[in-house]
Amino acid sequence: MRLVLLAAMVVLGLVSWQVVGVFSAKARVARLAASLVAAPDIADAQTFAQRLSADLLEQGITVSDLVVTLSPTEPYVLDDERGTARAVSAKLTGRKRILFGLWSLPVSALVQVRGAVPDGPTHQRSQWPAESEPLALKQLIPKDAPAPVENEPTASPGTWTSSSRDGAMTVSSSETSTGCSVRCEAKGEVVWSESSPCRVTRQHLRFVSDDCERVIAFDPAVFGSKSWQTHPVAVVLTRSRLAFEVSAVTVVRDVEVVRRRHGWLRGFSDVEGEGPVWRADGSAVMFTTVEGQQHEISSRR
Repeated sequence: MRLVLLAAMVVLGLVSWQVVGVFSAKARVARLAASLVAAPDIADAQTFAQRLSADLLEQGITVSDLVVTLSPTEPYVLDDERGTARAVSAKLTGRKRILFGLWSLPVSALVQVRGAVPDGPTHQRSQWPAESEPLALKQLIPKDAPAPVENEPTASPGTWTSSSRDGAMTVSSSETSTGCSVRCEAKGEVVWSESSPCRVTRQHLRFVSDDCERVIAFDPAVFGSKSWQTHPVAVVLTRSRLAFEVSAVTVVRDVEVVRRRHGWLRGFSDVEGEGPVWRADGSAVMFTTVEGQQHEISSRR
């Protein structure tokens, strides 16, 4: 009887340990995705999907359904280093083998990662399977990676390109002698084109609404104590025109906290945490200040 009890406890322990492994599957997928997004030999969503499936299989996870969205690359320059930055989202379902392959449990995960590749490949946005619904992507300016810049290091501050959450809409700005020429494109077709004073620069963290009617741009740089209340920390455009600015005083209470932490926006400078993100329905961009206060800016007119 004791032997039977002991055997049952051993089996229960093995099952419990492997079930824990199933619940940690998302973390495994995230780690593998973070590694693959920095792989210089991956240049499209299909290759990423194949490599991710193969790596998961080695860890006992068989993928039955997988969707991958890979962003276009944006070049960066960091001191003497040049490369490309990109983001990827992967959504999968599958099964994790347990009890030495005698049994399996369902696994599902949705991960969003981004990374930089020194001397990395240049590629356009891609989707796998091609007919699948694109997944939302993280913005390409994380705190811990080089900020993407334009192909030409001497490009003017008002020259930049940003895409909507699913990459379907792209807003481009080119600085001219009289201001900025801004236009929105979808599938290579111009949706609108306007000229206006330059309000958003390459240094801003930019979010394009799903309908391409709004650009929300954050200036994550630290600001000084003098006249800090009126310092614009975010700019909102309706197409190319200024809709409104967000002044520091509306989101920050104590400027000394900003000075001590070398930043006002969570996820940048010395301020740890997640940076600005879209609401799930794309209706607003949510952000948190250095003081822990949460705010949002609507993407709708």
